[in-house]
Amino acid sequence: MKHKRILSDIVRGQETNDPRGRFRKGTRGERIAALLLMCKGYRILARRLRAGGGLGWGMGSGLGEIDLLVRRGTTLVVVEVKWRGDREGVAYALHPKQQRRLRRAGEVLFARMAGGWGVEMLRFDVVFITPFSIRHLENAF
Repeated sequence: MKHKRILSDIVRGQETNDPRGRFRKGTRGERIAALLLMCKGYRILARRLRAGGGLGWGMGSGLGEIDLLVRRGTTLVVVEVKWRGDREGVAYALHPKQQRRLRRAGEVLFARMAGGWGVEMLRFDVVFITPFSIRHLENAF
């Protein structure tokens, strides 16, 4: 029954300029992406991981936010979730500046986790969500 609610959320999702609406939509997109990844065998380690916030990694304020941090086997995966109203818009959703910021944040996390957590590899994935479509792009950048 829960999956029907999530799918209806996708159908109802519309572009909005309301900051609270964008936050709710982003959170909903991250839940959908987490569900997809769990079905594929990934383990969710963290959601909405902010630079320097809460976990004591002290990554610095310029590194932004990691939408999902997941693990599969010995691979640590930084996942960016992008939700757009059409397929053309989602193709240009991840800018090079965002990629560099995510790469730096991921490398800091990987360096801190590699020793005792049994993590051997770092990867960057993107989950694109459009109305009626979800696409998981592994090794996106």
